[in-house]
Amino acid sequence: MIRRKHSARPGRLPGLPESLCILLVLGGFAVPARAGLNASTENSISQIMIQSTYARSSEAAAQRAGTPVHTGSHSAILPQVAESASEGLLVGFEYANRDFTPAHLTGSAGVVYTTEGQRAFDGSMLVPEVFTLAGRPVLNLVQVQYFEDPTQEYFGLGNNSVGSNPLSTHRIRRETALETLGWRVTPWVTVALGAGVNHVSIGRGVRENAATPYTVDLYPNLVGIHGGMTSPVSLSVIYDDRRNLTEPSRGWNAYVKVQHVGPELGNDYHYTRYAFSASYLFPVVNADHIMGVRLRGEYLNGSVHQLPFYELASLGGDQNMEGYHKNRFLGQSDILFSTEYRQKLSRFNWHDIWHVRIDGVLFGDAGRVFIDAKARQDQFRVNGDLITRVIHNFRYDYGAGLRIALGQVLVARLDLGFSQENKGLSYLSFSEVF
Repeated sequence: MIRRKHSARPGRLPGLPESLCILLVLGGFAVPARAGLNASTENSISQIMIQSTYARSSEAAAQRAGTPVHTGSHSAILPQVAESASEGLLVGFEYANRDFTPAHLTGSAGVVYTTEGQRAFDGSMLVPEVFTLAGRPVLNLVQVQYFEDPTQEYFGLGNNSVGSNPLSTHRIRRETALETLGWRVTPWVTVALGAGVNHVSIGRGVRENAATPYTVDLYPNLVGIHGGMTSPVSLSVIYDDRRNLTEPSRGWNAYVKVQHVGPELGNDYHYTRYAFSASYLFPVVNADHIMGVRLRGEYLNGSVHQLPFYELASLGGDQNMEGYHKNRFLGQSDILFSTEYRQKLSRFNWHDIWHVRIDGVLFGDAGRVFIDAKARQDQFRVNGDLITRVIHNFRYDYGAGLRIALGQVLVARLDLGFSQENKGLSYLSFSEVF
């Protein structure tokens, strides 16, 4: 998904076509610093699992009531306009269609362009059933992405305390294409096999502050400083028993993933990524008050000379620890615990196209990265100082935001994050964390 950092206030303009929803953004923003597709593959597969479960439950409820099934619009588009003194004018859009052509394809696309050089495009196409295996459907997901930012910030490695001012800046450009086949073992479990190509280039770029050095000059020996080509292959197991795509109120969303980049496929680097994520939602009192908890982690196994810095485990940004800048903490592994409270603010039908739900949220995170195995062992060494050590070494953030759900098509997240380093970082993204 394409995500923007900004100070924002959403709105809907009158007099537009019924299929159009406008989101105007005024204030600061940033094109995403880490635009890899490491987690979005599992999220896309989870969405199609929820979508089919929701469709079945809606049909069953309609049959019991003796009424026709009403699904509303299957598509939505969110144009965006933003302006910032430091990054210029941003224009872009996010589009999704969850049921088109007789094959019930699901597609999405997002585009961002700024006058200061940031640009990004991502698109995906999912076929829910290309063939069956042992009587169960096999889906096919294709994802492509282009991303460029000439003002990427670098804060160093590890769980450091350099603060909110970057050590250096650089240009990063990434082109990615992935294809994934997923076997629906049960309605709630999918086993997915993926492969793709990923090309990254690093250069000097454009400095917002003339005193900030270029990363390629300050760290000429940093692994990955010249970019490179990789062809990752991956195996994932995804579990999701939630019953609603854009307004989930109960259930688990979890996956485990192994991704390998090796010399046998002509890669410039050699490592294996192990990742897991598990989140659970449950109502408090009733469905208008929802709590969510999530635990996720990542570990890259390989020589320190074969781990490019732009592929390291990362904390900070719109998907984790929103009180910190994107990629604020980089390491060989990370651990993160998140919690969120969501409360209904408003529900209404918009022109009989979407059932719109607006929720308010409060959230908090605790996490850290580890530069190597010794740092992990020292952190979790069992002795009398364990609890004190964890409390002192972990990083924390908190904040508030809005969730704007458009039927079963799109959900927009607008969050304002706070931490010891930053006060009021705001983000816009088009996916749920839980």
